[in-house]
Amino acid sequence: MVHHGLWFVENHSKSSTSEKRDSLMNHLNLFLPFENKDANHEDILTRNFLFMIRAVPAVRKMFSSLILAKTKHLDALTFDSIPESFEIKEAYTQVDYRNQLFNRVDGSIILSTLISDDALDTEHQIATSVRHARYDGVLICKPDLWIIIENKPFVGNVWEGQLDINLSGIGHIVNLVRRPCCLSWRDIVAGFNGLLHQNALNETEKVLVEDFLLYIDEKFVGLNPFDRLNLCKDTASLIDKRCCSILKEIGTGEIKYHRGWGYYISCDNPMIKKIALKSKKDGNLWSIHLKMHFGVTQSASQKLYANINVDKLEDLLRNDAQMSAIGAFHYAVQADNVFFPEGVSNANTIEYVKYWKQKNEQGHIHQIKRSSFVNYHQQLIVDNVVSATSMTGFQQEIIAKRYPALNVCPELQICCTWSKEDAIELDKMVDLLMIRQRRFSQSCQYSMRITTLMQVVRLNEISLCTKYFCSSRM
Repeated sequence: MVHHGLWFVENHSKSSTSEKRDSLMNHLNLFLPFENKDANHEDILTRNFLFMIRAVPAVRKMFSSLILAKTKHLDALTFDSIPESFEIKEAYTQVDYRNQLFNRVDGSIILSTLISDDALDTEHQIATSVRHARYDGVLICKPDLWIIIENKPFVGNVWEGQLDINLSGIGHIVNLVRRPCCLSWRDIVAGFNGLLHQNALNETEKVLVEDFLLYIDEKFVGLNPFDRLNLCKDTASLIDKRCCSILKEIGTGEIKYHRGWGYYISCDNPMIKKIALKSKKDGNLWSIHLKMHFGVTQSASQKLYANINVDKLEDLLRNDAQMSAIGAFHYAVQADNVFFPEGVSNANTIEYVKYWKQKNEQGHIHQIKRSSFVNYHQQLIVDNVVSATSMTGFQQEIIAKRYPALNVCPELQICCTWSKEDAIELDKMVDLLMIRQRRFSQSCQYSMRITTLMQVVRLNEISLCTKYFCSSRM
């Protein structure tokens, strides 16, 4: 019978018809997946992972490193030492214990390996078994190491007897490692994320790794290492994915990504259009920033300054050290932000808000025609809203582009910042933050309310239509 490369599994426990079919339909062939099993079945997870081991050398190396790191302390309890280094040469899935593959195991070390969401903490001693085992995965390595994989996405479903090895069909001398190697899917997924940021992949391999991570996100999100900040291992990409997962849990609006803002909720709200959550990293130190973008569009700015309560905003910024606010004035053409002029150095945010609140009352937050472009911008310079040096950029980005009209957008960005220590502690207590759409009254039915964590930092009434920001008439 012709073997289909290194990855063929011949299962002699089946009928001759089934044997012939298996010879053509390798479980690790990308184009011949399992039949009648959904993508969220643990066997599909195993198959997809082993395919990645088969296809991407960097994944093989990453997984080998995890095995070696975990088994260092097991050597004293084994019949023979696990090699200090090894190379995965072959990978198989759904292998019956009687498979002729095991005819090649003579003299090798066999390591029983469990992969689950959290690494199993066990004193179990691996023994020979009489159960009719069908192994989730088998990796053949050089020199002389066989890794038998048991996959349990939830560690609570592990039966330790499943880790024992049936040697009855082998008939060869083997060295059975007495203790199991227990790995966490979270560490494996973190390893995949790490590969994307190490420039260790070619374009094809990068696509495969990204698709595998997307599969985990869609079908086994609980295996991700970023379901709590303390599990993100100070890795910026994982911290930001934790931020993204928090926003997804909120379920208030569509989650989008912007290179500058990070992940954000696109809000269907007349005053606030974006709520972004992003990390900022400096070595092993990092912080989490919740940034709320009010008045991003001209109509949102008009609504913002018609309702904002300046005294309450000032009180919030004065009494909460974790809070900050800046003005982010810009011009827009339709839905595109086209120019952010330089602001006045050390400009006072409260004065910025007062200025635009007064301008809105005077009807000066409105679309301006081309004939008024220069005069409008010069007045902002006179009023110290933007710097005099911004005129050069205004000429290049606005006048030279021949826009017929501009929208005026005096955006206000309010940010809450948590240190690494505070964010980790709060994430343990709650889901870091909960932003929920809440209907306070018919007049503010689209208001945003930030709860739970926000209560800890005195932001439980952050909505523009609640006590910190809104006029009493609302």
